[in-house]
Amino acid sequence: MKGKLVFNSLNIAVCSVILYGCGGGGGDSSGSGTSSKVEREMVEVLSTRPDLITDSDVLLKLDLPDDIQTTALKVSLNGQNISDAFANEQRQALVEGLKLGDNQLKVEAGRYYQNLSLINHPSSGPLLSGPQLKPWTCTNASTDQFCQKAVQYNYYYKDRLGLIKSCVPAQPPAIQNIATTTTDEGLTVPFIVREEVGYQNRDEYRFAVLYNPNQPWTALKPQAQFNHKLVVTHGQSCGNDYQSASAPTVIATSSSILPDVTILALGRGFGVMSTALSHSGHNCNLAIQAESLIMAKERFIEQYGTLRYTIGQGCSGGALAAQWVANAYPGIYQGILPTCSFPDAWSTASQFADYHLMINYFQTPEGRLSFLPHQIAHVQGHISEINGYVSELAQFDVARPNTICKGISSAQLYHATNNPKGIRCSIQDAAINLLAPRPTELWTETEKRIGRGFAGLPMDNVGVQYGLDSLMKNIITPEQFVQLNEKIGGVDIDIQAVPERLEANYTALNNAYRSGLINVGNNLNKVAIIDCRGPDPALFHDAYRAFAIRARLEKAHGNYNNHVIYGGDLVMIADANVWKSALMIWTAG
Repeated sequence: MKGKLVFNSLNIAVCSVILYGCGGGGGDSSGSGTSSKVEREMVEVLSTRPDLITDSDVLLKLDLPDDIQTTALKVSLNGQNISDAFANEQRQALVEGLKLGDNQLKVEAGRYYQNLSLINHPSSGPLLSGPQLKPWTCTNASTDQFCQKAVQYNYYYKDRLGLIKSCVPAQPPAIQNIATTTTDEGLTVPFIVREEVGYQNRDEYRFAVLYNPNQPWTALKPQAQFNHKLVVTHGQSCGNDYQSASAPTVIATSSSILPDVTILALGRGFGVMSTALSHSGHNCNLAIQAESLIMAKERFIEQYGTLRYTIGQGCSGGALAAQWVANAYPGIYQGILPTCSFPDAWSTASQFADYHLMINYFQTPEGRLSFLPHQIAHVQGHISEINGYVSELAQFDVARPNTICKGISSAQLYHATNNPKGIRCSIQDAAINLLAPRPTELWTETEKRIGRGFAGLPMDNVGVQYGLDSLMKNIITPEQFVQLNEKIGGVDIDIQAVPERLEANYTALNNAYRSGLINVGNNLNKVAIIDCRGPDPALFHDAYRAFAIRARLEKAHGNYNNHVIYGGDLVMIADANVWKSALMIWTAG
């Protein structure tokens, strides 16, 4: 499937190119005798964009004119003839041995030619996200500063009781003990899975596919049970670490009362993929999430074969990752399956900040004496105060620069007085490449001392009338309304309470919209969305967020024709069959 990939990142120019059908460049001025020939696009880059290649290899396909014979074809890479690599029926080849940086591919076919620049990047990254977080600790026993390690393959099978068990090809289980599965192409095979575990961009990725250990598998000749579809599963939460981590599971090996999406997808012939860096609880930086997915998808395609489409799936922070990646980097996903969804981190952060400020006020003697519990709940817009407290406990600390994060010791941690140059463990500071440092006119004394600005905050509460709806409905009195809004205050750049309202840094706010950190749905019409939504009994995964995405689609495009809300009574996720039902819908395509 072809799709446009648009990068709304501050680190690169906004561009729109064909993801799976990238064409050639300008005319030849090398004096090689092609001046009398006709330039024509004949190369499809199947595994990534031609400027985003990693690890020195790329999957290419030739689309030659009908009147060209194979004998009239010449393909060269950096001057070396590689024509024989394309001598197959598909005219595809995994071209290896690319040097770092620019590589020149030249295709001559009779009177036609194409020159194509292939830009190769190291698998250690970065690709498009800018300077990497430092310091960084490798937790995988790697002796390499980039956490690189040999690829590992693990094997599993489903037994006749439905349990997932590990195995090794040298000692396979008896065939009568292995369950079978029928893919969406109607092929019945033993339920044996190979998992690939490797490292890119200083962190872990995982792939899983139905696999026959007795047969070969290459990108040009995948095993028949693979349906050329991919599910990417994400983690949860939102935070940032300064160390490597495990990628989310791609084959659930523990029992659960709910069917697991990885097992369902594998059984139907899908590949399943995850990356640690697109697990929002480990890394809540949009550009790095997208970067890791681009790199991992390239690797998957080059090892397992081309894809018809890719679906992003996840709950909570996993839904957040799927939805803002799909919008800010169109082409990575053709469909998403969010459950208990959040549209992004930063429009959501405004609600969490409001909860924080109101909790602070309502815990003061004045607040406790002036407002009754039902009034507080109504002002906060929920059935009880519990929603705000759950939000506060679950997520607010990720915005605090002096709350320790994984990979950072207490001695390394920022302290405004004792260690102003220390690591600021906040999601905004980890995303400084996108948000940009604060301008000098806003610097605090601490920023002046160290000679640099901290990451700007893309949120504020200036002009917010807290409790206005409650006032209009006579839930609170005018005196309570005025009192609340006089005393609510804000936070400073260190997320410490201050009497003044918080005013967003314009550059950070502008960049948050430009980069997609705030998801306005401008590209979400390019993906099919099935949002699985159940009720939320005060667990801060408010059901309205599914409808918020719908409203953003309608505002941006005048409709929400690509958006389905799958509802049900099971808390947050609708019902126990959501993934099975959704995959049945997807596999019809």
